[in-house]
Amino acid sequence: MITEYLEILNRKFKDFDPEYRKQAYIYYLKAPKPEYKESPTRKTYVEIPDEDIERMVYGNVEGSNIEYNSDADVFIKDLEIKKSPNDVLVTDMKDALKNHNDIYSRYLSDKYGNVRLEYLINASWLNGYFIYVPDNKSISLNIESINPSSSFASKNVIIAGKNSNVEITDVYRSYGPERAIHGRNIYIIAEENSSVKYNYIQNESENTNIVSFIRAYEMPYSSVSIYNINNGGDKIVYFSEPVMYDNTSYNSYGVNISNGSCELDIQDNSLQIGASTSADIYTRGVIINNGTILHHGNIDIEEKSIKSTGFYDSSIILMSENGHANSKPALLIKNNNTKSKHGSYISTVDEEKITYLRSRGISYSDARRLFISGFLGYIQDKGCSKKAEELLDEFINALRF
Repeated sequence: MITEYLEILNRKFKDFDPEYRKQAYIYYLKAPKPEYKESPTRKTYVEIPDEDIERMVYGNVEGSNIEYNSDADVFIKDLEIKKSPNDVLVTDMKDALKNHNDIYSRYLSDKYGNVRLEYLINASWLNGYFIYVPDNKSISLNIESINPSSSFASKNVIIAGKNSNVEITDVYRSYGPERAIHGRNIYIIAEENSSVKYNYIQNESENTNIVSFIRAYEMPYSSVSIYNINNGGDKIVYFSEPVMYDNTSYNSYGVNISNGSCELDIQDNSLQIGASTSADIYTRGVIINNGTILHHGNIDIEEKSIKSTGFYDSSIILMSENGHANSKPALLIKNNNTKSKHGSYISTVDEEKITYLRSRGISYSDARRLFISGFLGYIQDKGCSKKAEELLDEFINALRF
């Protein structure tokens, strides 16, 4: 597949960091393709077809002139920024490479990732956003991206300077009837003593496959919290992992809704390199009709990461007999001076609770939506943004039984 890609790199991306792209592509070629083991019912991973990956690599944004109104601080259509604030650096990746190369090179020249498809996206991204928050600054931004039903890869970057506080709500939607695949890498660089809250909300069309990598690089004494909501799409591969140095903390709170025949493969990990780190990962899923949710989670505490803690918790509710669920937590602990644990829970819906709600005069559909809201609503208690809370309520209220 795509064996001739290096030959067209200079032609297609001659002005956009071709040497970096070549190195990323070499890493992709060297990375072994995962060997998938079969579960009793089906594969334990969601696999994106090779022809879709190839379309993503050779992709091109083919947008339309549809009108779309957005009240977001940053509005992106067809990978082009249409609206952005004036009080912080928000630009696209191509402009950042050209006009802010000192910042771009300082933070991104050695960030290739660690996963096979992540390398490939880094070799083939067309555009994306670039946000730089300087030292000692606090900002809150709502971003909305609407993507066409054409196939492409994008790369987004958030840099939080020293002692800064940053909250981002990042919403992805799509339009158009054609089959498509969207690949995206999202990198968060948290400098010393900074705090970042990142809300990722994916609500793309059922014709779209989505491959997303969210990777945080945490410098000493920084903290990062990720709130992800996956709703929509066809085949979804979602991967998140922080690279954690001394005295850092990481929290991840996930909500995944699989409706119809949607297949979600959710891979939440920690990579704890420094001493005295703390990582807590929670992810919850609801399966409706004949959907699929797979939760893979690793707490990875390296040899030098002494006095560290890690916790992974997965919970999935089956609302249909035709759905499929699988949870595979793992602890990869490489020193004895740590505390870590994991938990995994898969269950069918408690019909007694549904009956109890209906006895209060609530319809069958409303009772099931209320049950789902109570199960997934934990993300609100954990501190997600107001916009994320509103969209989750919208997604749940739109469910039909």
